[in-house]
Amino acid sequence: MKMKTSMKFAAVALAGCAALAGCVCGSKLTPEQEEVVGAWRDQTQMLIDARDPDLTAECKSGIAEVDAIANTVTPISMSVNKLINDKIRETQAAAAWNTYVGWKNGPEANKLSGDALAAASARQARLACFEQGLTLNSTDADADALKVFDFRQLTSAKTRADEATLDAFLAENGSEALNTWAAALEQSVGTGREAFYEAIGVEATDWVALIPDLTKYSSDIADATKRVSSLLKNPTVKEVMIQYALGSLGQATVGDGINVQEAGDAILRLQKQLAVTGEQLPWLIDAIQASE
Repeated sequence: MKMKTSMKFAAVALAGCAALAGCVCGSKLTPEQEEVVGAWRDQTQMLIDARDPDLTAECKSGIAEVDAIANTVTPISMSVNKLINDKIRETQAAAAWNTYVGWKNGPEANKLSGDALAAASARQARLACFEQGLTLNSTDADADALKVFDFRQLTSAKTRADEATLDAFLAENGSEALNTWAAALEQSVGTGREAFYEAIGVEATDWVALIPDLTKYSSDIADATKRVSSLLKNPTVKEVMIQYALGSLGQATVGDGINVQEAGDAILRLQKQLAVTGEQLPWLIDAIQASE
């Protein structure tokens, strides 16, 4: 009976870690909003997830079986997080550049000159970078998706708002990244895309060439996930998670001096890395293939 109780406590602890690591909350958007800005929200959430310091932290528990898995998972998590950030930033930069240059070389800009052209150029640069700025500064993808929905309504060809309304919206809903990117866009438009990318710290990447590595990462993460699911067979892991679930932390140790707090935290980080990276990889591969 004691062994069954211990196994139950350990299983509950590991399940709790998995729930914390892979919690996915439902969308707060209406079906109409989801259709318009769902893709923007998903991309932004990917970037928010990639900022979690647990995803690039070591998962050294002092338990050989756990650390062997972490030695594979953590380097992949670190690499994928950087690639997610790079891919989203490059995609956003390309969209901003194409939008702004398209306007600059179009009939509307050609009708303007002097102060009128300068004012319109500044406005268009901010409009071109609005969604990008929100993505880069967002901490709540659902809340900011509502701003993007309103923005797209205001800038739609059918319902486009007047300049005063657009300026007021930009002033109220701007971001630090928006200001930085818009200024760089205006300054770089005469010298080329490369100058814009350099000004905002974006480097063009041959994404298709990375597909084989990302596919290998996916296989490694799937294998590691299976290995983690069998961790309860390790008596030290089982005892750590029992004590962790019971709140026996601080200086508590098990086995050969394994610190319960440190080992439990490491296992939690490892599960988070597996859960998030397991979602990031197919998203990244799909994003690369869709852009080709």
